[in-house]
Amino acid sequence: MKTKSSTALIDQLDYLKLPFIKAHHSELAREAGPQNWDHQEYLRRLVDGEFSQRQQRCIERRIKAARFPVLKTLEQFRWDWPKKINRLQV
Repeated sequence: MKTKSSTALIDQLDYLKLPFIKAHHSELAREAGPQNWDHQEYLRRLVDGEFSQRQQRCIERRIKAARFPVLKTLEQFRWDWPKKINRLQV
């Protein structure tokens, strides 16, 4: 059951555009009790999650804006051709 204060919190998190905190604050609060987190650890985990999610979305937006024809990672790179590429330097 949502209380007036929890509804207000959700509205504020929506307004501030903090989707990770909105989605995970209750879950992390339940985890904080048994783990004996202090308020700073709880807040640190919420902010860390929000930061990571924003950073990932930023990377995804930049990749999309770059309009690469094919997405490749270094793990997918063929190191056997051409032979002149210095793998350690890359």
